[in-house]
Amino acid sequence: MKRFTLIGTFALLLASLGMSASVGRAAQTHAPAHKSTSVLLYIGGSFGDLGFLDSAHAGVVRAQQKLGVSAKIIGQADPTQWQTQLLTLAATRKYDLIIVTTDDSGMATAVKALTVRYPQQRILDFDDNTFASKSSVTTILYRQNEGSFLAGALAAMVADSHLKYVTGKRIIGMVGGQQIQVILDFKDGFVQGAKTVDPRMQVKVTYVGGSGGNDTWANKPAGARLARSLYDQGASVVYQVAGASGLGVLDQAKAIGRYAVGVDSNQDALAPGHVIGSVTKRVD
Repeated sequence: MKRFTLIGTFALLLASLGMSASVGRAAQTHAPAHKSTSVLLYIGGSFGDLGFLDSAHAGVVRAQQKLGVSAKIIGQADPTQWQTQLLTLAATRKYDLIIVTTDDSGMATAVKALTVRYPQQRILDFDDNTFASKSSVTTILYRQNEGSFLAGALAAMVADSHLKYVTGKRIIGMVGGQQIQVILDFKDGFVQGAKTVDPRMQVKVTYVGGSGGNDTWANKPAGARLARSLYDQGASVVYQVAGASGLGVLDQAKAIGRYAVGVDSNQDALAPGHVIGSVTKRVD
């Protein structure tokens, strides 16, 4: 088992397969590192979030282009299909590595079944360490609390400023997907950063909820509704940590004239003049 707090997912991908080739050199020359390496990226959700999932997708595509990896990419939004589909795919024994993220309890259940049925199957679990004790599983953890601390500090400074769209109240907010470990880590850093700048700053936090499928992470209307509620309470800045649902937060910031913080990828272009920054996770 290997634990990492690094960002270069596909450098770790090669390491997890026991490869010693220099990733930097391979990337520079575009020479295939290992043409026979077959990878499955299986995502419990839909691509198109312009953040976390799309970043993972982009990393696998880059591995195909620059490292000669053979890859299959699946986005499955129906949680009832995860376990059956993963076991069926693993049964083909076609994949040297299966890449998943198990921060959702439903996906964790599916991957647990996978590790029991196929204990030799190599798995890369990013953004979670539920299976860190398994010798066949490599886990990647990110320090999203640190980036969120900076986002909270920035949001508090903006709320205390005289910029165009501030409300004059010491209130900022966050819209999260679910109350799961990784999202709570985002929240903790955000709150601490804001309180460090201004101990009197109120940080209001709300969650989309749902099953962990598209109703949680691709529910743009819910993100917009929750953001509007926070803005109506006087928040000058709202941090979105809700995947594609959070795109509704950015829409609301632009529509009513407030500020937002993006997540996972640089989301400034989605609401120019209203996104004060983005906490980029570089899953790719």
